[in-house]
Amino acid sequence: MKLNIDPHVYTALPIAASRAIAYGRPDSMVNDPLAHKLLAGHENLLERASANTEYMTMRCLIGDDLVAKQHLQGVRQVVSLGAGMDSRAFRLQLPETTFFEVDKEDLFRLKDPLVEDVPLTCARRVTVIGVLGEMDLVQSLQQSGFDPTKPTTWLLEGLLPYFTRAVLQSVAEDIGSLSAPGSGLWGDSFSKTSVEKGMVFHGVPFADGCDDYDVIFRDLAGFDNATVMDFAGIWLDRPARRVRMDKRYALTPKTTSGKDICLMVQAFKTK
Repeated sequence: MKLNIDPHVYTALPIAASRAIAYGRPDSMVNDPLAHKLLAGHENLLERASANTEYMTMRCLIGDDLVAKQHLQGVRQVVSLGAGMDSRAFRLQLPETTFFEVDKEDLFRLKDPLVEDVPLTCARRVTVIGVLGEMDLVQSLQQSGFDPTKPTTWLLEGLLPYFTRAVLQSVAEDIGSLSAPGSGLWGDSFSKTSVEKGMVFHGVPFADGCDDYDVIFRDLAGFDNATVMDFAGIWLDRPARRVRMDKRYALTPKTTSGKDICLMVQAFKTK
């Protein structure tokens, strides 16, 4: 039941359900023992989430891999925008890293009692309350201890299609102003054609899709090395326990335009 839960907050629960299912598989590639607890008692979602398990597993692992690779490069700040039931602060074993989780007050009102007795595996977990597109993201993060002079890993997992283009552009500019060289980001979304057909996730409609996420983050955020990939060229290699990506599925705004595509964007600020 969704009683008394903000619809956008509720969408975080089926994502946790997918991770819980993935974690319970004999050949699990997702290490998330907290996922089941983060269902907040909504056990019914375990049945409904099974269809999305492979995709959500890829999403989880791509984000995890980026955080790990950035950590090897000395990045010690991670910001999860629209954090939802993200559990990385409790499972990635990064004792020098601070995780900033940005989301609505109702989300943290639901999530924080569930994790209050769970030990962190990072230096700090900082919750930043606000609505993206309405809040002053720059000020809110800096007031929470975020250091814009240091490189950051930005996670926009499951967030981008809820942004209108105008909000996306504003958030991209904020990310750019907060990102030192060495920063990286990733997010998943859909093409404009896909979203315009009326995509809905657990009762919440997507706002917009874009065919030029690479251009937006390159031009507005200064992430000079930006690429977009079609998820049709991304798969789980279970024997190797990793996500594979076929570079032949790289996209441009031209090759994305007019097509139904689930995609991801990854970008780095190198200078």
